Amino acid sequence: MKICRSKKLPINWGLTIINRSILKRAREQSIVRIEIVNPQDQCEDLALEIQDRITLKSCTCNTKASNPEIAQRSLAGTIARYLENILVDGDLVV
Repeated sequence: MKICRSKKLPINWGLTIINRSILKRAREQSIVRIEIVNPQDQCEDLALEIQDRITLKSCTCNTKASNPEIAQRSLAGTIARYLENILVDGDLVV
């Protein structure tokens, strides 16, 4: 294995480069598993668990964002979807 240092990473951080054949062998032996996970799915599972544990009618959660602007947009979208689901014609949001 080779260790390579990147100038973009903080001091004392290193990246390990693994030979593809070693990685392939590790995957075949079930030592390594590569899985891409949608964080929104985990968030929905968490919301359902919270809803069940404390007996809520509904629960919505939002994934962690990388910066405040993205967090605001994500939260606004979550709120908009929630309101679309609960509001009916004639409701007034103040």
